[in-house]
Amino acid sequence: MEMLVAQSTAHKRERLAAAAAQLVLERGLDGATIAAIADLAGVPQGSVYYALRTKAEIAQAAAAHVAAQRRDSIETWDAAESAVERLVAYLEAASDTARETARTGSLPTLAGRLRGVASEAAETAATAVRETIAWVARQFEEMGFSADAAQARALHLVSGIEGAGELAHALGDPLPITREAAHLSRWVANARSSS
Repeated sequence: MEMLVAQSTAHKRERLAAAAAQLVLERGLDGATIAAIADLAGVPQGSVYYALRTKAEIAQAAAAHVAAQRRDSIETWDAAESAVERLVAYLEAASDTARETARTGSLPTLAGRLRGVASEAAETAATAVRETIAWVARQFEEMGFSADAAQARALHLVSGIEGAGELAHALGDPLPITREAAHLSRWVANARSSS
């Protein structure tokens, strides 16, 4: 019985974090009210207040949820056989979620949105962006690029696709993401190390 209660509590916390993340992305931290989170998660308001008492806790839950989603995605992309396929999987995932990103923003959107109002949560999101850059750099190193060249290429690729996400969000149009993903996929496929 205790295990079922623990699973139910964990599931409820996950629903609350997902709702908080969606609301913070869509409306900002001020729009992620207890009532809105409860409504979106389908739980009583008291449940939200019990788990997320302050704006800082709401921000942290939102950032941790989105960061965990990115880490799960990286784990999925890592299943591809080659570094090129892994990088293309990252770019294709961005393209596949372009409409949602245009509507709500992305991990960097969240980091930026929280930077001035919840610095600890912003740092949680920013850390996941840094982890993405490091992961991309490892793929380029596997392709034969030196550590410095791999880091430069990683910054270029992540800035390109995540920046396209920011532009898509600003315009409310997924086209910048799909175009940039296609361009960067060709760039990755043609990448050759001179070492």
